Amino acid sequence: MKKIIGAEVKKLSNQIKKLDTKINNVQATVNVEVTELKDLRARRQAFENRLTHINDDELTLSDHALLRYLERVLNIDVESYRKNILIDVNKFYDRLQCNSKIPINDEHGKYNVVIRNRNIVSIIVKEEQ
Repeated sequence: MKKIIGAEVKKLSNQIKKLDTKINNVQATVNVEVTELKDLRARRQAFENRLTHINDDELTLSDHALLRYLERVLNIDVESYRKNILIDVNKFYDRLQCNSKIPINDEHGKYNVVIRNRNIVSIIVKEEQ
């Protein structure tokens, strides 16, 4: 009978040691995650502080407001520019139909048109070579 109890004690002791190891490993992982969480929160707070500072101290101008200024105050026909860009780009895009950077060389110069998800997201002027 003592042999059976001794074997069970040994088995239970081994299970406890295994669980202690797992607990320590999980605790170490939790500590790492908590540290990362603190770091992420601190970084977020820094961005939020900067955003608050910008909003409090600096007046900004949205792209939409700038576009309306060009249209309504300077009487620049923005839609004609939009149409010209689309005409130039569609010549190539109709064949590609994917995200791409399309080189354009027209009367205004050389530039690349960047397309993402069927939307022109940027125009980059090519450097003279």
